[in-house]
Amino acid sequence: MIACKKYFISTIMDSVNNHIIFILFICIGTVSAIVEFILICFLLCNKKKGVIFILVVALVATNCIHAISFCFIGIANFVPLAKHETNFTTSQICILSKPYFLFAIISAKQSPMISCSIAVVQLQNACSIKWERRKLLSKCLAYVIFLLIICVDGSSIFYNLNGNFGKGKISTICSHREIVPHIAVLCDTITILLFSTLSMLLHISAVLIIRSKFSNSPAIRQIQSNRQKAILRRLKILVAAQLLHSCIFVFCTFVEVLSFATPTMFYVWCFFPFFKAGNSIVYANIVIPVIHKFKELYYNLRKLLNNLYNSLFHCAHKVSATEC
Repeated sequence: MIACKKYFISTIMDSVNNHIIFILFICIGTVSAIVEFILICFLLCNKKKGVIFILVVALVATNCIHAISFCFIGIANFVPLAKHETNFTTSQICILSKPYFLFAIISAKQSPMISCSIAVVQLQNACSIKWERRKLLSKCLAYVIFLLIICVDGSSIFYNLNGNFGKGKISTICSHREIVPHIAVLCDTITILLFSTLSMLLHISAVLIIRSKFSNSPAIRQIQSNRQKAILRRLKILVAAQLLHSCIFVFCTFVEVLSFATPTMFYVWCFFPFFKAGNSIVYANIVIPVIHKFKELYYNLRKLLNNLYNSLFHCAHKVSATEC
């Protein structure tokens, strides 16, 4: 009898934890997607265009898709959208019926690739400053980068639909753990970690190259020193954000693969879109002053709400005066 009560209580607790987790998936995914959508609007309103600008827009859009995928995963698990007649299905059917799993997998890999591409372009810019050469490779780098991303995304889609994912029967719940095998998760994690590490190394190399160029004039050396301090400060923030984002992703993934997943770990996964949104803000700050833009948006919204309140108050006062 006591064992039955314990089992019943544990079942209720698991159900409550699952509901809380999926609600967090929905709320945090929605908030992160809204923040990243606002960032995209800020970026598209910018007049300066360039290779880094295009890559930053692609990075923020990728993170926005990832946040939307998290939101849909939470909705699908919290509110069953369809009742299945059979208890088993295949991974291919799950991916085709719930494509947000595929979008989450692709965007998770695409984000560090774009970050690495930004680092490559910045390293090329640093080399052109150091050796005073024209930046002739920027467009070529952009084409190669986008071609590489398309190839990786295409291979991911092909493997998900025709590779090992299509073998065997799984439950109709279509959980991420059943759809994606541990080997694929490990490969994706290693790929993300490699691109993130390479991105940090390339940024550090770019700063070292810029620091090595000094003029003989004391006045120019002082200007160069101030500029290098600003670049180094930006780099520290960039590297810290990238390192934090990568470490959290790798830690959660390895714990999940090793089957030590607990509700606490899923709670950490819930907040992962926030880290990606923060990463998007850091990278968008390379191109535009993000904090200034958000302050400007806040003041404009506040002004709009005040004008709306004053208009409604004036109309209500006018109506009451007419009735009297």
